Amino acid sequence: MTTVKREVKWVKVDGCWTRMSIMSMNNPLDTSTSASDKKKVRINVLMIPGNCGNESFYEKLGREFLPLISSKDREVYFYTVSHLNHVEVPKHLRHTGKYPPHRCISLEEQIMHKEDFCKEYLPKDGKLFVFSHSIGCYIALRLLPFLLQNKWDVGMVYTMYPVIERMEETQNGKILKPIGNIRDFDPRLIQHEPYITFYYGYNDAWTHENAGEDMKKRLSRPDRVIFDEHRCDHVIVFKDNEKIAKVMAEWVNSYMDPLIRIILPRISRKMRRRRSRRFANFFL
Repeated sequence: MTTVKREVKWVKVDGCWTRMSIMSMNNPLDTSTSASDKKKVRINVLMIPGNCGNESFYEKLGREFLPLISSKDREVYFYTVSHLNHVEVPKHLRHTGKYPPHRCISLEEQIMHKEDFCKEYLPKDGKLFVFSHSIGCYIALRLLPFLLQNKWDVGMVYTMYPVIERMEETQNGKILKPIGNIRDFDPRLIQHEPYITFYYGYNDAWTHENAGEDMKKRLSRPDRVIFDEHRCDHVIVFKDNEKIAKVMAEWVNSYMDPLIRIILPRISRKMRRRRSRRFANFFL
């Protein structure tokens, strides 16, 4: 039985030490585009964490999710990037990065950090799906224009339990301070509306009570705002991984299944043409 493989790395992102992980059911776990199986459709999934900022909190979610979308027709990679200075840097690296490990990083700097990460480590080959959680949704929505402008083949950005407006009016926002205090809604977040799906929880202490309904009024397609029928906790990574993984897989599968029926015959025709040319050249 094929298992999910996970590789954790400390990498420099614009000179700043960052912990990332890559998960896949491929064997071996080789993410280079040159190693991709040309008979399969490549899918890259980028996970942007919430305020915890620690990629390891999303390991179980990735392990539940990958078997649900991997198939003989697909090559799937699940990338998770930690927020800058949210994970303790190993001792031997602490004095070799751009910033000291205790430096506070602003929300704008975290957004630029994700742009740099994508530029340096996220392949453009394949369909890209971005999943984000909590305040990571704000980062993902600000990242989306960069991804489109720089020619990633973005399928969809899914924002799960989004913390993107009126944070100080939420139950927890009055008490706790996450990595950024977001006030009024920023219209830039939905400038690429066709690429965005919102997934709101019920009784979410980090989200304004009217946020989901208000978002429906802003969008030309209100059906892109979905409410969690499972009533999962905002902190999904602690107890609701299995339920959320199934929701994520349903989204990706419903997007990719019709697409694969179009793409795979094209790949097959290309391979047949290449084999024909090689066969013809053999007799030259």
